[in-house]
Amino acid sequence: MVAEILGIPHVSAAVKVELAPDRKLLLVTRDDEGGLELIECPLPALLTAQKGLNEPRVPTIQGVMKGMRLQPRRVEAGSTPPTAQADGSRSWNVVGFREPPRRPLVKIIEGEGPAAKARELVRILKERLQ
Repeated sequence: MVAEILGIPHVSAAVKVELAPDRKLLLVTRDDEGGLELIECPLPALLTAQKGLNEPRVPTIQGVMKGMRLQPRRVEAGSTPPTAQADGSRSWNVVGFREPPRRPLVKIIEGEGPAAKARELVRILKERLQ
C-alpha cells in the first residue's frame, strides 16, 4: 500500500539484495514458496525483508565505545529544503510531528446478565455510528 501511494515498485520476501553495476537497478532475490526468484527492480523501491536477508555482526569493543560518545544529530522541523538527488531519490521536508490521538480507556458494560449487556453494547455502537 505504501509503495502504491508513493508510486514506486515493491518486492516482497527479499532474501538477498544487490545494487546493479549501473547503480540504477536493484537485483532482488526473493523467496517464492519453495524456490528463489531473481527480480530486477528500478530505484527508488520498497522492499520487505524475509528472515536471512541480514547477517547480524557482533560489534567490536572499539565500535561500542565510539557509539557511546556520539550525540544524535537533531533536525528541526522544516529546516531541510526539499531535494531531488542525482540518483533520482527524493526527500521531503519534515513540516511537523504530532502524536496520534490516544484511544479511550476500556469501558465496562453494565447490565444484569449477558442479554442486558448485549443490548447495552448495541446501543453504544449505534450511538457511535451516528
